[in-house]
This record gives sequence, C-alpha cells and structure tokens, in this order.
Amino acid sequence: MKTRDIAIIKKGFLLVSFRLSRLNNFMLAIFFILIVGNAFGAGSRPQDKVRLTGSAYVFPLGLEGTPYLNQDWSFADIVLENGMVAVGEKVKFNMVTNDLIFYNEDLKRIFILDKETVKEFRIKNGKETTNTFEKYLGSAVGFKLKTNDFVEFLAGDQLRFNVRHSADIVEANDVNSKNKVYPKKYYYVEFDGKATPVNLRLRSIYRLFPGQKKNIKQLVHQNKLKRSGEKNVKKLIDLLNNEPEILKSLVID
Repeated sequence: MKTRDIAIIKKGFLLVSFRLSRLNNFMLAIFFILIVGNAFGAGSRPQDKVRLTGSAYVFPLGLEGTPYLNQDWSFADIVLENGMVAVGEKVKFNMVTNDLIFYNEDLKRIFILDKETVKEFRIKNGKETTNTFEKYLGSAVGFKLKTNDFVEFLAGDQLRFNVRHSADIVEANDVNSKNKVYPKKYYYVEFDGKATPVNLRLRSIYRLFPGQKKNIKQLVHQNKLKRSGEKNVKKLIDLLNNEPEILKSLVID
C-alpha cells in the first residue's frame, strides 16, 4: 500500500498531519471515528444550573389540614426577573404566607424563594395540567391582595381573570386539638394594572361594564354559558377580550 498524507482539522482550529502507511481500511475507519468523537465531546458542555436564592424554611407543626396548594412536592419551571429559567424545581406553594418554597438538591435543605427575583412560575400537575402563577404588580386591593402577591392566572389577555390562593389558621380551643387550616380563594379581574374582586357568578362581571349588560348577555347566550362557575367565568373573560367596544366601557374602581 502506498504511503498517504492525511490532514485532519479538529474544531476548525488545530491542523494535525499524519503520515500513514501500511494501515488497512478497517484501522483507518476506527481512527476517524475516535477523532470525530473527541471533537464532539470537547464541544459539548453541560448547561449551568440556574441558582435560586432564598431564606431557610421551617415546616409548621401541629396543623390539621395543609397550608400548601398541593400537599405533595410538585415540579415547576421558575422564570426569574433576569430572564433565566430554573427548570424542574421541586416546589410547594404556601397559601398562608403566599410563598413558594423549594428543595435545594445540593444542600438537601428547603428554602423560601426570594420573591423579588421571581417573575412567574408554572407548577406541573400531571402531563398536561399546568398552573401558571404571576406576581401581581398593581395597587393593593383591601387586605386580601397586595402588590407582589403571587396569583394564579386563569384566563384572558388585556382583561385578566386571576385567583389568589389563601388560607387562614384558626387556633384550637381545646388543649389536645390542633390548629386548623381553612383554604380560601379570592377571584379578581385585572385590567391595566388595576384589579377588582369578583365572584363566580356572571352578574359580577356584568357590573363592571355599565351599559353593556345586554350585549354581554347575548355573548353568554350564543356560547351557551351557565350563570356561574369558574369554567364559565373563564370563558366569558376570553370572549370579552375579543370585544374591544365592550372593553371600552370597563370600570374598575
């Protein structure tokens, strides 16, 4: 076999020349496989893990009921204010304190996520169900909704339908009894940075649009919506976002 010169370029930077003689085709093929494999291996780097910040968390004891939206740990994607996304973090949402707690795998400890660093998060409940939470940036509404509270986004676009998950702890009267947790939901319609409380009856939406009740009822009738229920309010909010003339009449105190 004649002597051959073979030039190999690795990653476009390094030129190595080999003089190969008396090598059969099999050995030559193995040589190229090793070189290509090393080139790809050198070029691939593991993605840096997004660092979450927070303070140490202590689980509350002596409670009847749960302060968490989901009792078991869930997985969530957390979007930070700096644009980075922490994927697949193990979390629980504390309804009493309106905090997201997370488990740090490296430290084997549980922390309260620093709310100032978070833009939104999406809790995965099964393969197809996701709960999206955002920070409410508008003015406080009574004592039930404060600026920077986490609220769950339910429907809408310009006109948004959100729920604030909350819970009260009532102290036990008897010595041997536990303090009880009572979960609650507070629903709000939000527009242009302002929010107002609503309930799950469609008439609570009608009152926000003076002079448009007849037109909104027509939408309800055409789309066969029932008079109450979260599903029906969500559908109505989505419909109203496609009615710019009706939206113009919106009044939020």
